[in-house]
Amino acid sequence: MHSFPSVGDADNLWDASKQAWQRNPLALLGFPIVGLIKLAALAKAIWFDLLYAVALLLLAAFLLKGSSLL
Repeated sequence: MHSFPSVGDADNLWDASKQAWQRNPLALLGFPIVGLIKLAALAKAIWFDLLYAVALLLLAAFLLKGSSLL
């Protein structure tokens, strides 16, 4: 439930993307990710972090269902 990146992580990603985008065009992908992280931080008021944790659990169960680990 607490595995989603924090706003501080988003701020660090923003700074790193601003510095690196001219050298590495893939750094431009950091800007929309920052927006998603900040949107998720606002959505914590409606328990988005719990929904995120449940979605990860379901994804892991789905992926392990086809393997020999389960």
